[in-house]
Amino acid sequence: MSLFPHIKVCKRSNFIFAGKIISKTIFSIEVGDINQFFKKAKYEIEIKSIYKGKTIKDTVVVITGIGGGDCGY
Repeated sequence: MSLFPHIKVCKRSNFIFAGKIISKTIFSIEVGDINQFFKKAKYEIEIKSIYKGKTIKDTVVVITGIGGGDCGY
């Protein structure tokens, strides 16, 4: 295992930025036939700095899990 796994992640990422969260919404999705719901978070982020990539907008939306080991690289 690499001592710097973030370097690999940065190399294969198309867009790396820093910003400020301007809104957060929690919602649930139902997964197929198992009739189970999973919580997700939707963040709208105002871009302050771009380290890699380009965008034509000044905000981005990120949707991610909120627990249970569902968030990562």
